[in-house]
Amino acid sequence: MTKRRVATAYHEASHAVIARVLGVEVLGVAMFPTDDVNRAGALTYSASYYSGTDKAARIAGLEIDIKIGLAGPITDARHSKGRPSRSMKHGAADDIARSRSMAAEIALLMAGEQLPQHHDAMQITVTPALIETANAILARLQTETEALLTQHWPAVKRVAQALMTCNLLDQAELDRLIAGQAS
Repeated sequence: MTKRRVATAYHEASHAVIARVLGVEVLGVAMFPTDDVNRAGALTYSASYYSGTDKAARIAGLEIDIKIGLAGPITDARHSKGRPSRSMKHGAADDIARSRSMAAEIALLMAGEQLPQHHDAMQITVTPALIETANAILARLQTETEALLTQHWPAVKRVAQALMTCNLLDQAELDRLIAGQAS
């Protein structure tokens, strides 16, 4: 078993377990390329996408999506004792960048701003206060995600172990592993 496969299995297992713990559907966890960029992936629905137009529900959905996104990089740091491997840096950087973007969306919503819809050419003024708020949101959600990972670490380990020997887990198999049931 290569170090890269082990690290990838833990990274993707973390995304998937946190998604399920937070009630988000998972189409599957794959240990093969899921698109042109990623060599593996936890294919989850988006809590924020399905949250509707209510501001509080949208913020709650974005927070869930951020926790799912941060789970992989937090596990990478835990697994590598704070030094991400070269093979995981790109995926973790993408996860963190998406999480920062979503934290900025939350800060905008909290400030009463309207979010741009897909291709709208809407001007948003980014202020130091907005950045500070987004950073505080991200820090809080990182702490909460670390606690979730600690609480559910046995499930992450079970899912990662399964991913080291197979290339795809569906949601039913994922749920059985999280619950500690044999497959």
